[in-house]
Amino acid sequence: MKKHEPTSVVQVLALPVLIGFVATLVLMAICSIIIWLGKMSSTQISTLSLICLGIGSFFTSWIAARLAQQKRLMWGFIAGLCLFGCIALLSLAWLGQTVDFIRVAINFAVSVVTAVLGSLLGASMKRKRYKK
Repeated sequence: MKKHEPTSVVQVLALPVLIGFVATLVLMAICSIIIWLGKMSSTQISTLSLICLGIGSFFTSWIAARLAQQKRLMWGFIAGLCLFGCIALLSLAWLGQTVDFIRVAINFAVSVVTAVLGSLLGASMKRKRYKK
């Protein structure tokens, strides 16, 4: 029996996407509190949301690339895109709001760039090998 069994798709994607989703929502909540307290102007909401999305996508892809046994770049990138999909679905849940496709494209571009960076960094980090 091998010491390092291959991980399943659910193990590689579910945990990183969940962690990234929670981290992104917590960061957005912190930014909204900062704006509510008057520390930043409300015109910076779109910039702050892009930063939160980028950080969440980066860490999602980084964690997924670290968990994957093979094809680490691919799994990291897919995890970052899954996070974007989850947040896009959550944002579509607000009924009565119009969809700004330019804004969606910008968010997608930020997610892609940060997912690539996170998966590159996660895949390039060497794992410690334990001997028994």
